Order: sequence, then C-alpha cells, then structure tokens
Amino acid sequence: MRSELEEVRKQTGVVDLEVTGDYVLRLNEVTDIVTPRKLFNVPVREREDAKIIECAYFGDSNYIVTGDRDLPSLKRYKRTKILSPSKVIKILRHEKRTV
Repeated sequence: MRSELEEVRKQTGVVDLEVTGDYVLRLNEVTDIVTPRKLFNVPVREREDAKIIECAYFGDSNYIVTGDRDLPSLKRYKRTKILSPSKVIKILRHEKRTV
C-alpha cells in the first residue's frame, strides 16, 4: 500500500512523503489483510480491477476509493460502494459542514 501511495504522490505532487508515511501507518492500524478468492462474473474489463473488487468483497469493505476510471462507473459491487477520491472529498466536506 505504501508504494502505491508514494507513486500517486509522485505523480500528483500533492502530498509530501512524511504525510504519506503517517497516513499509511494510521491505515495499517485500522485495516485487515485478507486473502481474496477469485470471483466469477465481476463486471470489469481488466483482471487488475477484479482483484480490487475481490479484496474488498472478501475483506467485507464498505468502500473502494480509486482513481481508476473504470471502477467508479460501477458505483458498487454487492454492498461495497465504489467512489472516486474527489467524491470522497466532497462527502467529507459535506459531513464536516453538518457537524
């Protein structure tokens, strides 16, 4: 996970390495590592996208947050909502205003 976040950081230049490292440490405290099994008939074009959905499904995840262009078009898989990062930011900003 850290390497993927660091790659995104490099591509966007938005988050510095220290913030990324702190974020990954916090994520590791509240996440579980799961061993997914292959799901059949996952409505995606690429196997890499199916792997993300499998991890979320077998990890009993509520959300997938992804910058991928295809996955958010699904909107959900079973009970897991699929959101873009910009949608998550909008939701969080709205929640912050209502608190």
